[in-house]
Amino acid sequence: MATTVTASGILKPEDVRNLILLPLQTGGSVALNPAVSTLVTTDAQVSRFPRVTDAPIVGWISEAAPLPVGDLEVDEVIVVPSKVGSIVPITSELEEDAEYDPLELTGTQLVDQAGQALDDAFLGDLPSPAPLGLASLVKASGSGVQAASAGGSWKNLDVFAQAGSLIEGVGGRMTAVLANPADVLAISTLKAATGSNQALLSPGGDPAQPSRRQVEGVPLLSHRSVPAGTAWAVDSSRIFTVIRRSVRLELDRSVYRSTDRTAVVLTMRAGFGFTDDRAVVKISKA
Repeated sequence: MATTVTASGILKPEDVRNLILLPLQTGGSVALNPAVSTLVTTDAQVSRFPRVTDAPIVGWISEAAPLPVGDLEVDEVIVVPSKVGSIVPITSELEEDAEYDPLELTGTQLVDQAGQALDDAFLGDLPSPAPLGLASLVKASGSGVQAASAGGSWKNLDVFAQAGSLIEGVGGRMTAVLANPADVLAISTLKAATGSNQALLSPGGDPAQPSRRQVEGVPLLSHRSVPAGTAWAVDSSRIFTVIRRSVRLELDRSVYRSTDRTAVVLTMRAGFGFTDDRAVVKISKA
């Protein structure tokens, strides 16, 4: 991290993508996983995503008959990214004498924690200034989030097929399922039959990631911020994670000059846009 900092201490745009966003997308963050949401990086203070509320009528007509006239009614989802960040001081003795690079280690840890903060907000219902997440959709007035029940226990995979069907019913496609680690374990250890050692859960199908979990052909992702006994089925094409390009990973030697320490600073602005909450299914075990 330290070798990629410019004279002003700010990461270059290409470094932001390679050192922060890509690692988070490829396993460091559920919210930035391409199977969960569509990443949008922007310089705009406000991002607007169109949402169709009434589609025009398209139908079959006889020869020489007039074409039907229809209106396309659209509103918008507005996303104003909020700031997440932290500052960690490193002593000059540790910086100069450690066998490893403490600045790089600290920067890596800050990036990991930023990913966790993103996921906590994306999966939860945190107070402002955190952006609204999946759990907040359920509480919203007029929520269109759909529901599916496993009937008291994870005894088979039928509820995930139901969730996929519910999303398809509104023109979407289930692209991922998110669940608590305890529930992922319970689902992963389901057997094909009583007395069988064959797992009911389908293998990932990727030779590079043979242990990756899949359910109904989509990734089954684990995160502690999903409440136990609950899972979310989502369509990534209808969820947007907005990241301001001004992600900063800085080294500042002036803040703690009097104590001879270097400050490692990370700030990021992010928000989420749900353009069709009907394409989100809350799956409950109970």
